[in-house]
Amino acid sequence: MVKMTVDAMGDHCPIPVVKTKKALGKLQGAGQIEVLVDNETAMKNVMKMAKSSGASAESEKISDREYKVMITVAGRRQKAGGKKQANRITIRQQKMEVTVVRRG
Repeated sequence: MVKMTVDAMGDHCPIPVVKTKKALGKLQGAGQIEVLVDNETAMKNVMKMAKSSGASAESEKISDREYKVMITVAGRRQKAGGKKQANRITIRQQKMEVTVVRRG
């Protein structure tokens, strides 16, 4: 299992979420990401993004200005050939674009 740490101390939203999303994208399978932030709003936003991506997440208040979010990814489904299976379907027709995101 891969373990990563995202240090977002001192970063204002949405930077902690962006950094965490990039770390999630780097995981090829199961893994854990520890995210360090310095405010409750960033902690809540990271938790919300992690859960919406299908991962499990737990948070811990370490001190007044330090929070830790532990994100656990059980694994990624893959298509034949080893490519990640997309959970998005995009339909383009003339100038209109519709994106459907499957959850669950």
